[in-house]
Amino acid sequence: MPETPTLEETLAPAVEPAWASRFIIAARAEGVRGDAIADALVEVNDDVATSGETAEIRFGPAEAYEASLGLPRERITPAEAVALVAPSGIGVLGITAVLSCVQPLRDGGPAHLSLGQVIGTGMILAAIAAIAFWGSAVARGVVRRPWVFVSLGWVWFMACLACVNLLRQPIATVAAWPVLLAGFGLLGLSSLLYWRQPSMADPITPPLGRADRPPPPRRRPAGQVGLVWLFPLGTLAVGVLLWFVMP
Repeated sequence: MPETPTLEETLAPAVEPAWASRFIIAARAEGVRGDAIADALVEVNDDVATSGETAEIRFGPAEAYEASLGLPRERITPAEAVALVAPSGIGVLGITAVLSCVQPLRDGGPAHLSLGQVIGTGMILAAIAAIAFWGSAVARGVVRRPWVFVSLGWVWFMACLACVNLLRQPIATVAAWPVLLAGFGLLGLSSLLYWRQPSMADPITPPLGRADRPPPPRRRPAGQVGLVWLFPLGTLAVGVLLWFVMP
């Protein structure tokens, strides 16, 4: 069977695939729409096919060329950022509430809210908010210095775990069942908000015939549908594990 051409080969068959891939990644990190990326790559392809030179020779590094084009960037408003981050933030609060009740329900005692849980949850919410409000800057950093950001993310995650495990002094004690029900309610609300978010799909489509055909239905991509179930199913799996392994 013939191999299915890649996106780079479909849009710009005369351009080196590695150069085209770097161009797409750089443009996506800057918030450029898919149609604009496709149009720019098609122009590069026409120039390369006519000149016979490589894209690297004609235009230089892909990242620098993308920056020089001044393609229109999509910027989200503060209200859109809040709407984007709200489902994740509510989901994190739901996870914290549900998991804090696992041991008390198993042992028949009240639920304790510790200082470490408050700080750890706050750190996670801060990271989510940073990604929502400064997503383009974070994406540029990940593209340009991936190991730096992977290391920072790992350190941040370990710091959250350290807070939860080391700062165990309780700051509040409440009945476990109401907290559990509230946690499930927050998880359900999180999933509902994820489901009601508009589709985040923005495909990179060739310009040929684009104006003559109706736009395709903006179905939710699989990753966005997965977010609907991520927090409830993940919380259930971790809760079952903790039920049996916690001393």
